[in-house]
Parts: sequence; structure tokens; C-alpha cells
Amino acid sequence: MYHVLIISDNRIVLKQVYELLMPDASCKIHVLPSSVDAYEEFYRHRIDIVILDSDIYMSYRSILDMFSQCQWNYKVILLIDEREDVIERPEVFLLEKSKMNQELIKRLLLKIQTLNNERRNDHQVITMNWKGELEFVHHQDAYSLILIRRTRGGTVTPEETKRLIDAEKKLGTLQILTQNEAEAVFSISRSDMKLSFNMTEMSRIVFREWGSYHAVFYLENINSMKIKEALEALLSVSDYSCFMENGLLNIADFKNKETEFNAEYIRQNVHTLIEAVFDQEEGVAGQVLGEIYLHILKEHPCFVIREQIRLHFMVLEALFGRDKDFELSFETYGSLEEEMEAVKQYLHGEMKKIGLELQKTELVKNILLAIVDSYSSDISLDGIASLVGFNKIYVNRIFKETFGRTVLETLQIYRMQTAKFLLLTNDYRISEIAQITGYQDAGYFGKNFKKHIGITPQEFRIQYRGSWERRDNYESIMAVSYRYAEFL
Repeated sequence: MYHVLIISDNRIVLKQVYELLMPDASCKIHVLPSSVDAYEEFYRHRIDIVILDSDIYMSYRSILDMFSQCQWNYKVILLIDEREDVIERPEVFLLEKSKMNQELIKRLLLKIQTLNNERRNDHQVITMNWKGELEFVHHQDAYSLILIRRTRGGTVTPEETKRLIDAEKKLGTLQILTQNEAEAVFSISRSDMKLSFNMTEMSRIVFREWGSYHAVFYLENINSMKIKEALEALLSVSDYSCFMENGLLNIADFKNKETEFNAEYIRQNVHTLIEAVFDQEEGVAGQVLGEIYLHILKEHPCFVIREQIRLHFMVLEALFGRDKDFELSFETYGSLEEEMEAVKQYLHGEMKKIGLELQKTELVKNILLAIVDSYSSDISLDGIASLVGFNKIYVNRIFKETFGRTVLETLQIYRMQTAKFLLLTNDYRISEIAQITGYQDAGYFGKNFKKHIGITPQEFRIQYRGSWERRDNYESIMAVSYRYAEFL
């Protein structure tokens, strides 16, 4: 299937060309009534053939220059009034408007398609290592890559794969590249797509055939010369991104959204969540978790933001989960809904304990909120005691009776967990991380970090940064140590 883009500022010309092209099952037609958007539309749909009116507001030469920056094989049919002073380019075919008719346009399209098909007979083989060696034969064409990942138990079987390929035939011919127990990777070339092909419809078929506990990741319109790079991006990112069950995510959008999110907004939500837990307001706690998981993470599907959120939950689990009846291990969750439900159940259990065990609930709540709100500032036990309006000795005693940890131990956990997270996920200087985690003196921060973690911040970054980039052993690296009290 070829994508054809008609560009003209004249609605009459657009209508005329569109009617001459229809019907044509080999082409998907895009109509653009504003030449100023020519490049964006051309690039977005990775157009194969452009029918360009030379009589437009923008200079058609400028538009052709912009098109030439793209590295795929395309052709342009330039509609002209006369042959004088017309740019000559190998990718441009000239067609006089006065002579334009359906037969002539069809003949030009057929000629262009024949030239392109001849080029597509050339092919290359790329080899990459992804959970075993993967070979992919690609032609000079544009490709979409699709990864389907199972979010819950079970195995992706060859029989399921065959059934899916058969079901997708009405959209085009999928090629299976590789599969394992949890996921399968497919490709489809533009030549093999039918007019009805789109990722939304394709994902509907996936969920109908394989069930809702799957997520679909994809990259569209990939230059055949960049197929290996695109495969690597798809396979590496999709393993560690956040996704919804029955979800569809363009990895290009994922990359665009992988920006630093407002950490303060996350902290405000955690503050509200703690208040709801202590006040036994289960409905409010559920709403806050929905905001965290179904809004923040859905709108910003970036593992760095996800780990910012989990950092808070890890510290709370270390405080609440003293008896270890339930361990909040994030490695086991296949989707945002599943993880959100586990956190909700965990907090539900803690609410019951708080209602039974805490006799000074309001004070303990305020102490914990003061730590959450202030751990990144230069605050001490005196400052926290002042915020809650009680003597520091009394504050410390009540807090330790409740959680088995002192106020300073908890403050230290928050600071060290944040420092580890920043060392692994950001390029901040050590002095900047010291400031962010509430230390005015970088030397004291480094000394304190080594006392608690066992190595210096720089050594930690060097030793584990590679593990972060591979996403290996991250949860064990970030686990809250139960040895903090030894150093205080």
C-alpha cells in the first residue's frame, strides 16, 4: 500500500485530484488544504508519493527542499501550469494541470510504483541478540514494528501467534520476528498493509484474540536503513515502561514523554495518601491511587517517574511492614492496574492495623507528614518537633513506639533512597544531589552516604549505573536497608 499526499491551497484542485485518484485500492490518500503544514504531514505519514500543486502560498521549491531531508524513497508529481522555470529533480515528475486526467495520473502512479518495487527487491539481513539471536530480512521499504506483551501469567504459544496472524490478514500481512513466553515481536511493511490498517484496529484484534491482559507497543514508519536501531529501541524500552492492561503505546510518544516530571506533585499526592490512611478514609486513598497510577503514570509512561513514585511506597512499606505479613515487591506486577490494586490492598491492611494499634494517631500522622514534606530540606529532629508542636524527646518516643524506627532514621532512609535514585537516574553532580537531599555540605553528605550504603556516592554511581541502564537488579539495589539503625 502506498501513501499519497495531495497538497494544494486551492480546494477545487484538491477535489479534482482526489476524485481522479478514487477508487484506488493500492493507495491511502491524505489531503492537505494548507501548504504550511506540508512537511509535518509528509513526515508523520511517511508519504511515498506527493501530488504537489506548484501554485501555492509557500514556495514549492522550499517544500521540496524540506522533503529532501527525509531519507526514504519517495516521488513527487508536481502540478504545473506551464513548463517554464520549473525545478528539475530526479524525484520529481511534471504534470500540466490542463492535461491532467485519470488515465494520465494512474499511468504516472503505476510508473512510480514499478520503480519503487524494483528497489524493494534489494534486501539486507540484520542480526541482533535479544534473548537469543534474531535475524530480520528487510527490503527497501517502510516498516512498523509491534511488540505484544502479556501482563499476567501464561505463555505466548506458536498456535496463538498463528491465530493472530490469520486474524490480522484483513489489515495486512504480519511477519513474526521472535517470541518467548511473555511476548512476541512482529513487523509489517508498508507494501503489506491494506488501506484499513491502523494500530488501534490492530490492537483491538490482539485483545479479542489473546485477551485483555496484554499491552501493545509499536513504532511506525521506520526507514528500512534504521530498522536495527528501531528494533533495539522497541525491545529495550518496552520491557520497562509502564502500561495499562489492554493498552496501546507508541514508543515514539514514550520517548517524547520521558522528561523530568514535577516531583513535588508526586509528593503532594503521597502526602494526601498518608492522611487518608491514618484518617481511615479508604475512598480518598483509592482516589489518590487512581490519580497516581491512572493519571500521572498513564500520561507520563516513563520508568523514571514510576520509580519516583515507588520510592515513597518503598519507604512507607519499610515503616508499616514491620511484621512482613505482606511484602510490596514491585517486580511481580505486569501492569499499572495490577500494581495499583496490590498497593490498595496493602494500604487497606495497614488501615486496619492503625485503627487497632495507634492511640496517638494524629501526632504520628503529623510527624510522618512532616518527614515526607521536609526530607529534602535542611531539617532536623528539632525542626520536625517544632512543626508538630511537641517536645522532640516525646515526638521521637511516640514515633519509634509506632514504627520501630526513630524520626531521624526515617528521615535518613528518605534521604538515602532519594540519593541512590538520583545517582542512578540523573547526571546531577554529587554536590547537587547533596542539596536536593537536604545536605548543605557535600562532604558531609558523602561521608554520611558511605556510612549508610558502604561506598561513596561516586563509587555507587560507577558500580550500579550500568545495572540501571540494563534495568538489571534495580529493585535489590534500591531495597530499603534494615541496617540503617546500626549507624545512628
